Amino acid sequence: MRSKEATLCRDCRRQAGQQAAQRPCPRCDRPGYLRQDTGWCGHCSRARQSKQPPRACAGCGQVRRHAGLGLCSPCWQRHPDRPFIAGDNLTARLTEPPPWLGDLLTQLAARYSVGRACTMISSLGRLLEDEHPNHPQALLERARRPGRSMGSLARLLEDRTSAARAAVSYSIR
Repeated sequence: MRSKEATLCRDCRRQAGQQAAQRPCPRCDRPGYLRQDTGWCGHCSRARQSKQPPRACAGCGQVRRHAGLGLCSPCWQRHPDRPFIAGDNLTARLTEPPPWLGDLLTQLAARYSVGRACTMISSLGRLLEDEHPNHPQALLERARRPGRSMGSLARLLEDRTSAARAAVSYSIR
Protein backbone atom coordinates (compact mmCIF):
# COMPACT_ATOMS: atom_id res chain seq x y z
CA MET A 1 0.00 0.00 0.00
CA ARG A 2 1.18 3.49 -0.69
CA SER A 3 -0.22 6.95 -0.26
CA LYS A 4 -1.50 9.02 -3.18
CA GLU A 5 1.48 11.38 -3.00
CA ALA A 6 4.13 8.59 -3.04
CA THR A 7 5.50 7.58 -6.44
CA LEU A 8 7.12 4.38 -5.17
CA CYS A 9 5.83 1.57 -2.97
CA ARG A 10 7.41 0.91 0.45
CA ASP A 11 9.80 -1.78 -0.78
CA CYS A 12 10.97 0.25 -3.75
CA ARG A 13 11.45 3.35 -1.52
CA ARG A 14 13.60 1.30 0.88
CA GLN A 15 15.65 -0.13 -1.99
CA ALA A 16 16.13 3.34 -3.55
CA GLY A 17 17.30 4.67 -0.16
CA GLN A 18 19.80 1.86 0.20
CA GLN A 19 21.18 2.45 -3.29
CA ALA A 20 21.46 6.19 -2.63
CA ALA A 21 23.53 5.48 0.51
CA GLN A 22 26.09 3.49 -1.49
CA ARG A 23 29.20 5.26 -2.77
CA PRO A 24 31.95 4.05 -5.09
CA CYS A 25 34.84 2.60 -3.10
CA PRO A 26 38.11 4.49 -3.69
CA ARG A 27 40.04 1.20 -3.61
CA CYS A 28 38.00 -1.12 -5.87
CA ASP A 29 35.57 1.34 -7.57
CA ARG A 30 32.56 -0.87 -6.79
CA PRO A 31 29.48 0.65 -5.14
CA GLY A 32 29.23 -0.12 -1.44
CA TYR A 33 28.76 1.25 2.05
CA LEU A 34 31.98 3.01 2.97
CA ARG A 35 33.25 2.42 6.49
CA GLN A 36 34.15 5.37 8.69
CA ASP A 37 37.44 3.95 9.98
CA THR A 38 38.99 2.95 6.62
CA GLY A 39 37.05 4.92 4.02
CA TRP A 40 36.68 1.73 1.96
CA CYS A 41 33.81 -0.70 1.33
CA GLY A 42 33.35 -3.73 3.59
CA HIS A 43 35.10 -6.13 1.23
CA CYS A 44 38.22 -3.96 1.01
CA SER A 45 38.22 -3.18 4.76
CA ARG A 46 38.41 -6.81 5.91
CA ALA A 47 41.81 -8.04 6.97
CA ARG A 48 43.17 -10.74 4.69
CA GLN A 49 44.39 -13.99 6.11
CA SER A 50 48.13 -13.78 5.79
CA LYS A 51 50.18 -16.67 4.55
CA GLN A 52 52.72 -18.05 6.92
CA PRO A 53 56.20 -16.81 6.08
CA PRO A 54 58.57 -19.25 4.41
CA ARG A 55 61.04 -20.97 6.72
CA ALA A 56 63.64 -23.70 6.51
CA CYS A 57 62.22 -27.16 5.78
CA ALA A 58 63.11 -29.83 8.35
CA GLY A 59 63.67 -32.35 5.54
CA CYS A 60 65.67 -30.61 2.83
CA GLY A 61 66.65 -27.34 4.53
CA GLN A 62 65.36 -25.11 1.74
CA VAL A 63 63.44 -21.98 2.70
CA ARG A 64 59.84 -22.63 1.56
CA ARG A 65 56.27 -22.49 2.78
CA HIS A 66 55.36 -25.51 4.89
CA ALA A 67 52.73 -28.15 4.14
CA GLY A 68 52.86 -30.18 7.35
CA LEU A 69 55.11 -31.39 10.17
CA GLY A 70 57.59 -28.58 9.43
CA LEU A 71 58.19 -29.94 5.93
CA CYS A 72 57.85 -28.28 2.54
CA SER A 73 55.34 -29.76 0.11
CA PRO A 74 57.78 -32.03 -1.81
CA CYS A 75 59.21 -33.43 1.44
CA TRP A 76 55.71 -33.88 2.90
CA GLN A 77 54.62 -35.78 -0.22
CA ARG A 78 57.49 -38.26 0.33
CA HIS A 79 57.23 -38.51 4.13
CA PRO A 80 56.94 -42.21 5.15
CA ASP A 81 54.44 -41.49 7.96
CA ARG A 82 51.94 -39.81 5.62
CA PRO A 83 49.92 -43.00 4.88
CA PHE A 84 49.67 -43.72 8.61
CA ILE A 85 48.46 -40.16 9.29
CA ALA A 86 45.88 -40.52 6.50
CA GLY A 87 44.84 -43.90 7.97
CA ASP A 88 44.49 -42.42 11.46
CA ASN A 89 42.35 -39.62 10.03
CA LEU A 90 40.19 -42.16 8.19
CA THR A 91 39.77 -44.27 11.33
CA ALA A 92 38.79 -41.17 13.33
CA ARG A 93 36.21 -40.18 10.67
CA LEU A 94 34.47 -43.56 10.62
CA THR A 95 31.79 -44.21 13.24
CA GLU A 96 32.53 -47.95 13.34
CA PRO A 97 35.87 -48.74 11.68
CA PRO A 98 36.14 -52.39 10.59
CA PRO A 99 38.52 -54.49 12.70
CA TRP A 100 40.69 -55.38 9.69
CA LEU A 101 41.29 -51.74 8.69
CA GLY A 102 44.53 -51.31 10.68
CA ASP A 103 46.13 -54.37 9.09
CA LEU A 104 45.06 -53.24 5.62
CA LEU A 105 46.52 -49.75 6.17
CA THR A 106 49.82 -51.27 7.32
CA GLN A 107 49.86 -53.51 4.25
CA LEU A 108 49.14 -50.52 1.99
CA ALA A 109 51.97 -48.48 3.49
CA ALA A 110 54.44 -51.36 3.16
CA ARG A 111 53.51 -52.39 -0.39
CA TYR A 112 53.04 -49.07 -2.22
CA SER A 113 54.76 -45.70 -2.50
CA VAL A 114 53.67 -42.93 -0.13
CA GLY A 115 51.59 -41.05 -2.71
CA ARG A 116 49.93 -44.19 -4.11
CA ALA A 117 49.14 -45.49 -0.61
CA CYS A 118 47.49 -42.18 0.33
CA THR A 119 45.43 -42.20 -2.88
CA MET A 120 44.27 -45.74 -2.15
CA ILE A 121 43.43 -44.80 1.47
CA SER A 122 41.29 -41.94 0.15
CA SER A 123 39.50 -44.31 -2.24
CA LEU A 124 38.99 -46.83 0.56
CA GLY A 125 37.61 -44.05 2.76
CA ARG A 126 35.03 -43.12 0.11
CA LEU A 127 33.98 -46.77 -0.12
CA LEU A 128 33.72 -47.16 3.66
CA GLU A 129 31.75 -43.93 4.12
CA ASP A 130 29.05 -44.61 1.52
CA GLU A 131 25.70 -46.19 2.37
CA HIS A 132 26.58 -49.70 1.12
CA PRO A 133 27.65 -52.60 3.39
CA ASN A 134 31.30 -52.62 4.45
CA HIS A 135 32.15 -56.30 4.67
CA PRO A 136 35.24 -57.20 2.60
CA GLN A 137 33.43 -58.95 -0.28
CA ALA A 138 31.06 -56.00 -0.81
CA LEU A 139 33.99 -53.58 -0.71
CA LEU A 140 35.84 -55.71 -3.23
CA GLU A 141 32.92 -55.64 -5.66
CA ARG A 142 32.58 -51.85 -5.37
CA ALA A 143 36.35 -51.28 -5.64
CA ARG A 144 36.71 -53.19 -8.92
CA ARG A 145 37.19 -51.10 -12.01
CA PRO A 146 35.64 -52.24 -15.27
CA GLY A 147 38.02 -53.45 -17.93
CA ARG A 148 41.06 -55.67 -18.03
CA SER A 149 42.66 -54.50 -14.78
CA MET A 150 40.57 -54.56 -11.62
CA GLY A 151 42.72 -51.88 -9.95
CA SER A 152 45.31 -51.90 -7.18
CA LEU A 153 42.86 -51.42 -4.32
CA ALA A 154 40.60 -54.22 -5.55
CA ARG A 155 43.61 -56.50 -6.00
CA LEU A 156 44.75 -55.81 -2.44
CA LEU A 157 41.25 -56.44 -1.07
CA GLU A 158 41.02 -59.64 -3.08
CA ASP A 159 44.35 -60.85 -1.69
CA ARG A 160 43.13 -60.15 1.85
CA THR A 161 39.77 -61.90 1.38
CA SER A 162 41.37 -64.94 -0.28
CA ALA A 163 43.98 -65.14 2.52
CA ALA A 164 41.19 -64.93 5.09
CA ARG A 165 39.26 -67.69 3.31
CA ALA A 166 42.37 -69.89 3.19
CA ALA A 167 42.93 -69.38 6.92
CA VAL A 168 39.33 -70.32 7.69
CA SER A 169 39.45 -73.46 5.47
CA TYR A 170 42.81 -74.43 7.00
CA SER A 171 41.43 -74.12 10.53
CA ILE A 172 38.38 -76.26 9.64
CA ARG A 173 40.53 -79.20 8.47
